[in-house]
Amino acid sequence: KVHGDAFAGRFCPDSIGIITRGRGIALQNNLVEWKKARVALLRGMTMKRQGERTVPVIMEEVHSTGMGWLEMCGGVGKSSSIMMRGHIGRESLNVYMRQMCNIRFSDRLTPTFQDVRACLEEIFKRISAGNPGDYMPILKMLAGKPKVLTEMEHWADRMYTHIRHWIQEHRTTLVASEPRDFLD
Repeated sequence: KVHGDAFAGRFCPDSIGIITRGRGIALQNNLVEWKKARVALLRGMTMKRQGERTVPVIMEEVHSTGMGWLEMCGGVGKSSSIMMRGHIGRESLNVYMRQMCNIRFSDRLTPTFQDVRACLEEIFKRISAGNPGDYMPILKMLAGKPKVLTEMEHWADRMYTHIRHWIQEHRTTLVASEPRDFLD
């Protein structure tokens, strides 16, 4: 705490900078920004009060998933094939999105849901593949900007388009004394 500034120089690879745009908690080089982001996250997502509000959301999504699968199978005693991965992904994303910005993707795998899921999948695919240029600057000088970074920028820009839209929607319906979610 006393020498925090002396230890604030965390290395932030280009790929993480593209995703966080310098505002994230992970690998944040600016201690002041890191503290603001961390406090906001703790207050908005992890405090006991928030946890108590999250349990009903999770239970509702679990119930919704079960009922949706039952309907897709045609009711009790009938069988059908279900695209499990897409629906499980939607339910997981619903829990997160409801906490963050009070958005719930319906029981249909809508184009917006498909695009958000594609953005997240493509970003994480590129992060997990790694970018040697993040850690070996000589590669950037020899080969220029790696294709993986250009692709990551594309997917991050698409994701930020959704985020900007959600922020704008929230601004028009914000009641500061009654926050609905982390974004409020």
